[in-house]
Amino acid sequence: MQSNITLKSISRRVLGAALSLLILLALSNGSVLAQGTITTTNANVNGSSVVTFNLTNNNAFGVIITSISSVPGATSASMAVAAYFKTTPVAGPPIAINTANGWTQFGSANVPTVANTTTNVGQPFMSGLSLLIPAGATYGLAVFATNLRYGGTGTTGATTTITNGGVTYTTGPNIGYGGSLTFPTNSPRYFLGSITFIAAVPCSGTPTPGNTTSTATSACPGIPFTLGTQNATAGTGVTYTYQSGPSATGPFTTIPAASGPTFTTTQTAATFYQVIVQCGAGTPVTAAPVQVALTPPSACYCTSTALQIADEDIFNVTLGTLNNTSTCASVGPGPGSVTRLYANYTSGTGAPAAPNLVQGSTMPISIAVGTCGGTFGNGTAVFIDFNQDGDFVVPVKKFVTATTTPVAPRSGLSSFRHCYLGNNQDRVRLFSAGTRSNRRYLYMGRNGRLQ
Repeated sequence: MQSNITLKSISRRVLGAALSLLILLALSNGSVLAQGTITTTNANVNGSSVVTFNLTNNNAFGVIITSISSVPGATSASMAVAAYFKTTPVAGPPIAINTANGWTQFGSANVPTVANTTTNVGQPFMSGLSLLIPAGATYGLAVFATNLRYGGTGTTGATTTITNGGVTYTTGPNIGYGGSLTFPTNSPRYFLGSITFIAAVPCSGTPTPGNTTSTATSACPGIPFTLGTQNATAGTGVTYTYQSGPSATGPFTTIPAASGPTFTTTQTAATFYQVIVQCGAGTPVTAAPVQVALTPPSACYCTSTALQIADEDIFNVTLGTLNNTSTCASVGPGPGSVTRLYANYTSGTGAPAAPNLVQGSTMPISIAVGTCGGTFGNGTAVFIDFNQDGDFVVPVKKFVTATTTPVAPRSGLSSFRHCYLGNNQDRVRLFSAGTRSNRRYLYMGRNGRLQ
């Protein structure tokens, strides 16, 4: 009897230890099963339209790629982007990204983008993806955009590996190729951006999403930002419902077609957002709402850039009391300034004071052009955002002059009859004569305080 009792006690202890071990294993795997993101760190120095890399799933379970962010080289209201995979790693020139060479498209979108030729900070390209990479597999991936930035120049470079959540990103010589979909022959090239994934195992329990999150606390009209949750929910079978409303208490309206761990959107007014997260048929949980304010148009002007640094440049702009001089070596003090490509003089140390101009008056504008290399025919243009809507398209005041004398000063008159009171942004540009498709945007003027 005693031995039977002892055996039962031992069995219970062993069973208890086994259950404890299983619980500990489940807890230790919790971070792996949650959403993971790999973010690359290479410098933004090159670009075309496609770049390749490898992803290895080192986990004992499959993972699902859910979203991709990358860096666009141009501003667009609707840029075409796409993603492709092959079930074997890239290990040499991919020749062309197409089905004949083993590539399959697993995502595409048309997204608003803002040009970024200086940093490696990605912008949302695709969400709601469902590419499964089995346990132990290495897949080759290719990310496409009509105008895509990436890292790497020349023909030499180091192999880069980044691991997170049991997934390893690898690129470098004979793996990272850049160029076009038909000729991705430049190597090594390095993907810029991030890849987000989840474990391909069923979710369980009640989600604890925490707060609704946003990548922007304030957004310009039409400029994308991404919503998500403070805490990721692990596994497959999770549903997400995104809602928007005018206040933290609603009323909230469901946003159609928004159904993933993250959702990229735009807005035209300050808005509150919330996410409802549900595991299977379980209890839905609403993440606390977040407000995204609307940035005023005066802070939403896009960064401009020239196509090249050669030849002529703008050396002076004079309008009323504004008299700003620069040289070939000057860098504007404001955000986005790049030597001999774009100068922002609206803010920063050394920015010129804005001139005070009288509504209804006519004022002279003069532009001095010099050369940093060759001398060729060119013209200049001044755009003034008289209706203060954050862009330099109609309705806008435009003064243009063309000349065949490469470095001659230009001057003219601008009427301020129809301008709004307050701060009005102006932009000055220099372009090659004979082709305005080769414009060189070189100067952004200071606000004119109109009275």
